[in-house]
Amino acid sequence: MIRDRGNKKWVSLMLPEHVEMIKQINIDLDKQEKPILDEDKIQELETRVSYSMKCNLPIDFKIWIDGFEKHISGHVQSIDHIQKRFKLRDMNDNVKYVNFDVIADITIMD
Repeated sequence: MIRDRGNKKWVSLMLPEHVEMIKQINIDLDKQEKPILDEDKIQELETRVSYSMKCNLPIDFKIWIDGFEKHISGHVQSIDHIQKRFKLRDMNDNVKYVNFDVIADITIMD
């Protein structure tokens, strides 16, 4: 069985620019494409947001940023239809804004 150390054995012979380029390539390989939401999914997400606002329930947004998924949780305070974003108050009482176009999924937390 061959036990290779990967790039570790070659790093001393590489220029710093090459090491950075390899790190960037590895990051780019992990990126995912932005999910495309159809009309039914958008309607379902709107229903979840309306329900969470009506019942004052916390909500979890799964958002897509630069090829990676992040989660933002909190209570939806308002919806800005002009700027197309949600005003969210998280569990630490901080105000955050979530743009409509980065949302991949919404889950109501109990």
